[in-house]
Amino acid sequence: MTDSLPKKMIRRLAAAEGFLELDLPRYALEELDAIDDANRLEGPMMYLRGEALKALAQYDNAIEPLSRAAELFPPQLSKFAWMSLSDCYRETGKEELADMAQQAARALADVVAPPTLQVDLQFPLQFDVDFGDSRRSLPPEGEL
Repeated sequence: MTDSLPKKMIRRLAAAEGFLELDLPRYALEELDAIDDANRLEGPMMYLRGEALKALAQYDNAIEPLSRAAELFPPQLSKFAWMSLSDCYRETGKEELADMAQQAARALADVVAPPTLQVDLQFPLQFDVDFGDSRRSLPPEGEL
């Protein structure tokens, strides 16, 4: 995925996240403002922008990017945007919207990522395949 994305954009997103971790939200916003077209990374960019504005206590301004991030993220990640959105609504006195956003986050907390398939190649030519709930060797051990 990263091969087709501009490395400069990825570095700016990583820098913005780092500035947020260092409690330097203004610098995070500067990095985000320097991104021309977020393309497929619009979700993470909007989330980081919302978090930076929230850290600056600009709750009204943080609502739009956090809402957009919640729309763009897959369900297992959007719960973080919904929780942050709930905080912003609460800070601006919109208790009913805050409760709704919090309920959305709680509903998504139970959503799990789809199982992944992991294949380990072993020599001589044996694959251990992990199906999430079971593990099999292909071909079965001893049939080579």
